[in-house]
Parts: sequence; structure tokens; C-alpha cells
Amino acid sequence: LVGTFGIECKHYESIEVQSLIWPKKAGMHLWWDKLQKEANDHDKLPMLIALQNFKPRLIGLSTKGANLFNFSPQKDIESYYIGYFPRLDLHLCYFDEFFKHFKPEVLE
Repeated sequence: LVGTFGIECKHYESIEVQSLIWPKKAGMHLWWDKLQKEANDHDKLPMLIALQNFKPRLIGLSTKGANLFNFSPQKDIESYYIGYFPRLDLHLCYFDEFFKHFKPEVLE
């Protein structure tokens, strides 16, 4: 994974998921913007893993990153897909469920 992705992990009391819907440079929105720039600077794709207290872990991927896993929101939506935020090019999924379907070995 680390050869392909620039990976950022966050664990906060609140990850401010709402910042993805209502533009606010905080939490998930702020981290994703920063990670996209850093990953691009190192010729990698962004992968954000975020955990909010008492909530399931989330994973965020760009469209290019999601495509490496042969990811399809249309067919995979019922089990783990949360949504796509086109303004940010961010696909958001439940982490544990995502990796039940997609193994990192598909990148080799």
C-alpha cells in the first residue's frame, strides 16, 4: 500500500464529516485537501483513514485510488460505500467492510 498511496491516519473525538457537505476547512475536509497535495508532491495517491470516538473507522480514496481496487459504487453501495464528494474527489467508505471486499494484494 505505501508504495502506491500516501496514507494519513487520524483519530479524533470528532472528525467533522459534515465539513465534506458544508464547506468548512476543518476535520475531514482540511485533512483531505492537505493529503491530496502531499500525495501529489510524492507521486502517490491519497488514502485517508479516520476514526471518530465510538464510530466505525472510515477510509477515503480518490477516484484513481478507488479504481485500483476495481471499486464500483453502483455495485458496492449496499455494504460499505458511504458516498462520493465530487468537489473533493473523495470516495468515503467504512474501512473494515472495504477491506473485507478488497485486499491490498490486488495492488501487486
